[in-house]
Amino acid sequence: MNEDDLEGLAMAWFERLGYETAHGPNIAPDGPAEERAEPQDVILWGRFKAALARVNPHASSAVLDDALRSFKRRMADETNLAKCNAVFQEMLVEGIRVEERTASGAETVAVHLVDRENPLNNNFLVVNQMEIIYDRNYRIPDIVVYLNGLPIGVMELKTFAREEVYLQNAYKQLQTYKRELPMLFETNQLLVASNGAYARFGSLTAGWDRFMPWRAMEGEVDPTKMELQIMIESLFQPSMLVEYIHDFVLFQQKAGQTIKIAAGYHQYHAAKAALQRTKEEVEKSGRGKIGVIWHTQGSGKSLTMTFLAGLIVKSMSLDNPTVLVVTDRNDLDGQLFATFDSAREYLRQEPVNIESKEDLIQTLAGKQYGGIVFSTIQKFMPTDKDARMEMLSDRTNIIIMADEAHRSQYDLLDGFAAHLNDAFPNASFIGFTGTPISFSDRDTRLIFGDDISIYDIKKSIEDKSTVKLYYDNQKRDLTTKQSAEQIDEALAAATEFEEQATTERAKRAGSRLQTIFGAASRLEEIVNHMEPHILARWESFPSGKSMIVCATRRICVDVHDLLKERHPDWYSERDDEGVMKVIMTGSASDADEWGEHIRSGSRRMELGNRFKDPGSDFKIAIVCDMWLTGFDAPSLSTMYIDKPLKGHGLMQALARVNRAFKDKTGGVIVDYFGLAGEIAKAVNHYTTTTGAAHQVMYDIGDAEILLKEKHEVVKNQFHGIRHDGYWSLPALEKENLRVAMLERINGLVPRDTKASRRRFGQAMAELNKAWNLAKASNSASALRDDIKLYQALHGYINLRAPEEHKDPELLNSAIRQIVDEAITPKGLIDIVGLGQEQSIFDDAFIARVKKMEQKNLAQAALEQLLRGKLNDLKRTNAVRERKFSEMLQATLDRYRDSDHEEIQSLIDDMLRLGKELMEADLRGEGLGLSVEEFSFFESLELNEAAVREMGDDVLCDIARDIALVVKDFKKDYAWLDGNRKAMSKFRVALKKVLKKYNYPPDQRKAAIETVLEQARLSASA
Repeated sequence: MNEDDLEGLAMAWFERLGYETAHGPNIAPDGPAEERAEPQDVILWGRFKAALARVNPHASSAVLDDALRSFKRRMADETNLAKCNAVFQEMLVEGIRVEERTASGAETVAVHLVDRENPLNNNFLVVNQMEIIYDRNYRIPDIVVYLNGLPIGVMELKTFAREEVYLQNAYKQLQTYKRELPMLFETNQLLVASNGAYARFGSLTAGWDRFMPWRAMEGEVDPTKMELQIMIESLFQPSMLVEYIHDFVLFQQKAGQTIKIAAGYHQYHAAKAALQRTKEEVEKSGRGKIGVIWHTQGSGKSLTMTFLAGLIVKSMSLDNPTVLVVTDRNDLDGQLFATFDSAREYLRQEPVNIESKEDLIQTLAGKQYGGIVFSTIQKFMPTDKDARMEMLSDRTNIIIMADEAHRSQYDLLDGFAAHLNDAFPNASFIGFTGTPISFSDRDTRLIFGDDISIYDIKKSIEDKSTVKLYYDNQKRDLTTKQSAEQIDEALAAATEFEEQATTERAKRAGSRLQTIFGAASRLEEIVNHMEPHILARWESFPSGKSMIVCATRRICVDVHDLLKERHPDWYSERDDEGVMKVIMTGSASDADEWGEHIRSGSRRMELGNRFKDPGSDFKIAIVCDMWLTGFDAPSLSTMYIDKPLKGHGLMQALARVNRAFKDKTGGVIVDYFGLAGEIAKAVNHYTTTTGAAHQVMYDIGDAEILLKEKHEVVKNQFHGIRHDGYWSLPALEKENLRVAMLERINGLVPRDTKASRRRFGQAMAELNKAWNLAKASNSASALRDDIKLYQALHGYINLRAPEEHKDPELLNSAIRQIVDEAITPKGLIDIVGLGQEQSIFDDAFIARVKKMEQKNLAQAALEQLLRGKLNDLKRTNAVRERKFSEMLQATLDRYRDSDHEEIQSLIDDMLRLGKELMEADLRGEGLGLSVEEFSFFESLELNEAAVREMGDDVLCDIARDIALVVKDFKKDYAWLDGNRKAMSKFRVALKKVLKKYNYPPDQRKAAIETVLEQARLSASA
């Protein structure tokens, strides 16, 4: 299935949902002609005005006119695209506030852009192949989705016969549209990249790693349906689309950037189901056990909570409840609160973070309705340890969201659950967890109710919400004279607390752990393995961070000092400098001993922000208990563990490295203690399905096997070409071998060239992924030289013609050299010795090409030169660039099915084409025209009838006059910026020139559009 077929299918699916459909520039066949008077208009003003009147039937025409003016003004006032989009989101959700004069005075009314309550009262249109011209850019997006005349969705579709990885090309195309056609995205809600079989959607600001599929949470997937069909029929179903863009889109401010977030399917389904359950429970009894949402770490649980809070706040049937968010840890509380606080516009209020129990009592006492309040669960302790918790509020409209709801925190007898029940006897409870309660744990479900939504590790890996985890067992034996019973006691004590308190019991346990784990010889052995492993991981994934988990704080310091001995440059006493830091709490008695490693909470928070920043030089965090829960650093890719962990705590720790991030292929767990058994138990305990097909933890040996397999695939593509000792060969032999290998990559016959390069690119993409994971292993070293060579060849091919490569992983990995020695590709032209500095396609150049023995390389180099020239030409002469691009493509297509013997004919035709391209520059000089004037001459010359009737002399005069018009209009760039009045004046001036010379009237419209395209290039030059 090609792209045209896929576009046709998509249009048919939209039409079946009740959308109007249109094709190309004629996007409003039944609407007023002025809807899109200019090719740069993307808002269909006729439909938009009609929708405003239909959606707001009681608004006067004056109010609607004021709303329209306000809409245009507010959108024009914001030059930053993301901020402009946020302004639109506010108007979409809240309406446009307009002051209306009445007999009784002035009042403010809200004019809504979309009918939220009656979705079918809106106008839905989908346009295929809409032509847009803006600045010097001419683009045709595959599909644009309109709601009430506003472009809210853009879809880029690629050929069906591709693997999922090729979708990133569609994503890159969308990013190009954003840069070149920003006005198309001012009101955008959803971006979609699809090849039919796979479909991914994301927000305006989302990176590729945040583009997601759309699925149902429950039930079997229909294997006959493509993902694009599922997405269109559900997410773009009119009622659901209107609901989604109102309730499941929000903006946050992060590091000075405006970030737009669109809910994933699991967040949407979970929040909707939880809201429904909340309504049912509250309406039934005034209070209730709403249920448990289990969404694995890294899948956006905090945002799911935010979306649910927003739905609760807006729900008319819940009596304006107070939402109390309860967390079990100060650090966690701060992070979750920051998520809510940054979404205050979406929540329509500022959340309140409670500092003390007294503050909580006062806050609740002063509220009878509304509010979002944060508190740690530790504040719900009775004044007298043996007494029951006092009642804080008997209101029925309090909804408690408990984060990390698990058994150790929510004991019904005398735990925090009992205290919460006593404090809020009529409240409703909903539990959220990322490392969930086990299926045998009924206590937590007695408190919160049954499961609402489950999105476990397996599902998140399938959706690319998280990455696979690879386990590397590097167990180092414990050296101690203590008995087995004493060791077990110490390990049990260590795993009893997720964060060890400074108590005598904890000190005693820590002392024994220090003896068991901290022997100098053992730590030396561990660091000897760890240090080169860290360096190898950085080579594979330069922006990746590492976390070292030690059994005690003392060992953290010891490991830090051992690494400091090997790499003094990694150390800095300053918090804002240095590659590695120990992150731990301490007391006054610790200060002298550990000095610089004891930091206040605010300093640890600043270090946490540094570590989360993928661009910072802080790349190694050494921890004992800190940052193992509730700390999200997506670029964290490797964890070194030498500490006993189990169950919930172990799953929390493992989840630190499973976050999706750019081209991160997987997280690596290096285990020095021996946690294999505990990991197996924990994974089975906390996933809904088991078995090899649902594996979530992979042995690093699997990556080594995969590396060997992928290496063999690439090596076989050079069958018969011996290259084992490539790097030790003399320079000339090395060059000859490299050229032979490139010749093989280019294919044996011309029709195989693209397919051959694609096969090589696909194989290299897979090899690079495996290398990134297994590079630090011993078995990888034997393949190092081969991979270094393949990477160099890969670089040559990538530089030769990047537009040929549809595989984005190929492009990324080719740019990122993952070998020890930097290889600087020269490009195919330099390899074959043609050079780029000389004047190309002269007689001497043509003679040299014809003598070349490597015909496939000659053909590839010529194509590169021609495409390079055409790319340059595109910026100055659109007509000639389009003409010669079509000629080049026709030439290549003509020889696609040729055999090897006809490659010389292809080269001859390409040489003739190149010579014509060069000679076209000289023709303008012969006609006495400047470069700019000749570009207009060629624009007019496209019309053959006019050329025959008028002759070159008259066309030259017209071209000169048009150049003068453009020069005159260069004084005012308003026509370039889309100002309709200025553009109209410019068109009138062009029409006058054509009329002056009696240019055929029936040909003028087409001529003006072609001249306009060239005029934009000339005026912007």
